[in-house]
Amino acid sequence: MTAPRFDAHCHIFNPRFRLKTHLESPPEPFTVQNYRDCVVPLGFSGGVVVSSALQGYQQGHLLDSLRWLGPGFVGVTQVSPMITHAELDTLNGFGIRGLRLTLRRGGALLPEQVLDLARRVHSHVGWHTELAIDARELAELQETLLQLPALSLDHRALSRPALPTLLRLAEQGVHLKVCAPGRFSPGLASILRDLHDANPNVLMFGSGAPLIPGQRGITKRDIDLLYDILGDAGAQRTLWHNAFSFYRLQTS
Repeated sequence: MTAPRFDAHCHIFNPRFRLKTHLESPPEPFTVQNYRDCVVPLGFSGGVVVSSALQGYQQGHLLDSLRWLGPGFVGVTQVSPMITHAELDTLNGFGIRGLRLTLRRGGALLPEQVLDLARRVHSHVGWHTELAIDARELAELQETLLQLPALSLDHRALSRPALPTLLRLAEQGVHLKVCAPGRFSPGLASILRDLHDANPNVLMFGSGAPLIPGQRGITKRDIDLLYDILGDAGAQRTLWHNAFSFYRLQTS
């Protein structure tokens, strides 16, 4: 029997829901059915739908996606710093399990504001913070990152120059996403091995669906590559156990 797999990072773009801004080249529609057609056949029985920056603070798109995907799927969303505890309770009840923020120099939120919001949300509903962050800024911001109560970094943080910082973060329990290894440079294999050796509990595999035009979708080769890099036990942790635990899903 195939071991279970959990997709730690995907987006859904249902054209029924408006995006935050009008773009010259908006993303192509990518519905729940599209996801089922291209990702679920590879053995993924659960996953995380991540709110895109283009979707802003509107929650309808994410809650609709979770409703149609069903049990085993949870959400990571963006919220206003002014969100109330009652609103957090409502989102938590619909399966939201994480707070997505962007942290960068000159960004909309200062590091202190990120810390305040992350701590408040974690204290009230237990959500971790999921950061979209440029790998080039990791070293400068690592002390701020280590003050967050629970943290994951998206796939943009993975790079060879950032590895010393990533290793320190991994040793401290910061979770790291890797999306479809076959789309990355050959150097990714050694980065993943080093991170797995530092802490086997923090790597989480995501399909990264949908992709920008010109990129190929996730394939069985990506799964096989992960087994080649990390071995059977390490790959299964990365494909299932680490994310299943981090997103606080419950076995039936």
